[in-house]
Amino acid sequence: MNPNEKAQADELIRRQSLFYLYRVFNGALNKVHLKALQDPLILSRQHLVDFAGQQEIQAQTENESMWYNLNMLVGHWREELGLSEEGRVQTEQYNHAVKRNESLRAEFAEGGSADKLEKIKRGWPFQDREEFF
Repeated sequence: MNPNEKAQADELIRRQSLFYLYRVFNGALNKVHLKALQDPLILSRQHLVDFAGQQEIQAQTENESMWYNLNMLVGHWREELGLSEEGRVQTEQYNHAVKRNESLRAEFAEGGSADKLEKIKRGWPFQDREEFF
């Protein structure tokens, strides 16, 4: 074996030995834990968690720049409309915000299909809703 392979094998043996020592010493003091380690599904579950975790990490890495750009776009829209973080508009700026909101929506929907327009209407982040107290 070359030195790199030998180092990997030594590390694997060290980890396995540590695991077995952990089971022996912990099993004597903690029977519930030892019983959980003997569960036949534990390795399958761990593999499932590891596999799903890798997919989530990969998806997050792929989508991170898109979410960053979308957050910047929504921040720009908030500045254009004069919105606070909570979505409130000062009374003096309300009429301007309503007009600008409609013009932004029209700019965004320009040239879109009927399906796209319906999605924009349904998912537009700055919809005016009445609040009842």
